[in-house]
Amino acid sequence: MSNKLILNIPLIGKEPCHEPDKCVVEKAIPISHSEFEELNSKLLERNYHIEQYKELMLEANGVNHCILLYDRSSGDGLLINSEGCGYARYSQYIPHAKDIMESHGHTAALSELKNEIDKNIAEWLENNRSSGSLCVHAGELFNTPEIENILSKYVSEALQNRPEILSCTEGNGFIEAEMRTLSETRLYCPLKITVDDHDDSADLYESPSECYIDYEDKINEKIQQSLDYDEQERGLMTWCDDEDITQKFFSAKPFVEVRDGDLYGGVVLEHYGKLDPADLISVSEYISGQLSDGWGESFEQREIRAGDEDIYVSFWDSGDEYFLKPESEVFPEQNYEMKFGG
Repeated sequence: MSNKLILNIPLIGKEPCHEPDKCVVEKAIPISHSEFEELNSKLLERNYHIEQYKELMLEANGVNHCILLYDRSSGDGLLINSEGCGYARYSQYIPHAKDIMESHGHTAALSELKNEIDKNIAEWLENNRSSGSLCVHAGELFNTPEIENILSKYVSEALQNRPEILSCTEGNGFIEAEMRTLSETRLYCPLKITVDDHDDSADLYESPSECYIDYEDKINEKIQQSLDYDEQERGLMTWCDDEDITQKFFSAKPFVEVRDGDLYGGVVLEHYGKLDPADLISVSEYISGQLSDGWGESFEQREIRAGDEDIYVSFWDSGDEYFLKPESEVFPEQNYEMKFGG
């Protein structure tokens, strides 16, 4: 097998010089091989992932803010600046994008560790150059004070890059870390309430959520009962398998709340550190999936007694009026008063 480097990249003929644009990767998204192939063959058509993160992409002060979609299998990627559109208005094929992303995450200690191990291997080969065969215990190569110190440094650097860690120090063989306290962000959505008034001549019908503000506590009690014992601590985060989300967000718990004379659905997020726009887009996409399917689909089938009626509460609606937004966007006037009202 050839060990020569192969690059999948377009070459431009007779270009006098190359002047690269400065591009910031706001979000890197791994996708399947089939998704990547389809995207690359239809760059000027609307794409789900580009639509989801289009608010992150723009050109400002000579800098392109982009997303990177890369193939989980081949590792190649597409760097895209849609400038707010749902398709790849500007793009470039990036070979070995996955490797570039992983290398970007490497700490200085990891490079130092590789160099130390390579040095030990070279010394072992040099010392046994005349031997007919080679045999060594791994501990002789890797269990050295130098490598132990580098490993401690690596663990410390890796911990400092974790969102839940505020600070980390290492020395004298010990590693000390201080955890961040959890912050809270609330997302709100409209509720769809379906009513069964037990009239044999009538079908189930939808009713405005504002008619059920007196049942806020009863609905929240039903929500709490809908979560199994092992789901109580982390709520909707219990089923999330996206490592980028689970590292940043500890829990996501649904609730209902009366605001502005209406009954709204919501999800309170507990997370480490501040959230950037990419964090909110990613977690909102995951929560929307849980509200429309998963937990949400199960909960909307649970009847709740409201006077003489039974109601069914859904946190999801496929209509154009539906939203899932942070509190500051849904109730901006109230946030303004809270901040400046004394």
